[in-house]
Amino acid sequence: MKYELKNYSFGQTIGKGLNLYFDNFLYVVGISLILYLPALYLGFFAPSPETEDLNVTGLYGLLYFMIIGFFLSAFIIHIVSKKYLGKTLSTSDYIGASLPLLISIFLLSLLETGLILLGFILLIVPGLILAVGFSVSVNALVVERLSPVQSLRRSWRLTRGKRWPILGLMVLYGVTNLLVTYSIILLIANIYPNIYDITGYILSALSGPIGSCIFVVVYFNLRVEKEGFNVEHLAEQFSLTDDPE
Repeated sequence: MKYELKNYSFGQTIGKGLNLYFDNFLYVVGISLILYLPALYLGFFAPSPETEDLNVTGLYGLLYFMIIGFFLSAFIIHIVSKKYLGKTLSTSDYIGASLPLLISIFLLSLLETGLILLGFILLIVPGLILAVGFSVSVNALVVERLSPVQSLRRSWRLTRGKRWPILGLMVLYGVTNLLVTYSIILLIANIYPNIYDITGYILSALSGPIGSCIFVVVYFNLRVEKEGFNVEHLAEQFSLTDDPE
């Protein structure tokens, strides 16, 4: 499918994000399943922690899912953004272009997660403002090859003036994902109780990439509206960031 690079409306953004998800289904879900394998192992095969270690284990689990979410988003954003701009690469090209970003993605995940958690600890509203303001930071890092700090600043500037619609997208996606996921889990639990737990991991792996695909459209919407970039300019820029020579 070819995508017209323009500033889409709220509903169109969701629709285009879903199109990107299904057009790249094998790639994005495959990556998601691979990244969820450690969580699957810890949940089903690792020894159960002692009672006094439950809080520490829970904290590690939370940090794992937060950090793994950044890696998942980064890999998916790289693949989907290329397709969105009309470029087709091989799997080896995707891997080769993504590997140099691993350290930056990890540092960004720690920095952004820490700032947002601090915002929620102080007051809920600052945490929400930071979450929305940093919502396209991974996109900026992957597409524009910025540093973690530059990516946060770039996201903050791009989202300025558009944070209410972005918050609406985040809430709509989060609530819909939660309702659909838990409805399916409960349905399966009633029929096949033995696979209740594993169902949650599989559904998370399937649904997680949808948000990343939607925010690829959001990111390019912001750039088109605020910077007037067309598809040729963005595609050329993306190619240059992949090959600095």
